[in-house]
Amino acid sequence: MSTKLFVIRHGSVEKDPALAPELWPLSETGRAKTEDLARQEDWTGVVRLYHSPERKAQETGTIISRITDIPLQPLDDLRDVCPMASLSAEPVEIQGGNPLYLSENRKSATDRIVQCIHDLAHRHHGQSIGIISHARILALLYSHILGRKITLLEWLSVPLPGLSVIDVDQWRVERGFLSREITEFSK
Repeated sequence: MSTKLFVIRHGSVEKDPALAPELWPLSETGRAKTEDLARQEDWTGVVRLYHSPERKAQETGTIISRITDIPLQPLDDLRDVCPMASLSAEPVEIQGGNPLYLSENRKSATDRIVQCIHDLAHRHHGQSIGIISHARILALLYSHILGRKITLLEWLSVPLPGLSVIDVDQWRVERGFLSREITEFSK
């Protein structure tokens, strides 16, 4: 039996300029669509869900866990990357020193998410697991899997919330985020 990874992008958020982005909660629409996703998906065999420490990912995971009875656990390596500094060559600390927003260069962030998935796949060999994370870090994961930088159109095709399934043993996307191109290029 192969190791399946259910890759989930968090639901849409309620942006509040008074809060740091990692503290933004899900919007009413984000909660409703996450509930729909949790009810419509076949979660058979998924033994655990891991989520980014950011509030929007935690809330997405909590909703899915409540509906599916799949245990939920935070995992720091699923955190997002800072959009302004993630393309820089060197790590830079963003204003305020928030530990969730210590930026990484693209390679470091890619290495982090790929190692995280490898570690989870090793821990759950032959089982299905889920991760709840963010579009920027997931774009780096998919770029690694596909061996090319994914396009802006592909990145924008990732819905809030969105779900994809990867066969981790073969590093193959079985179901993409509504983008035929991602699924076709991975075969």
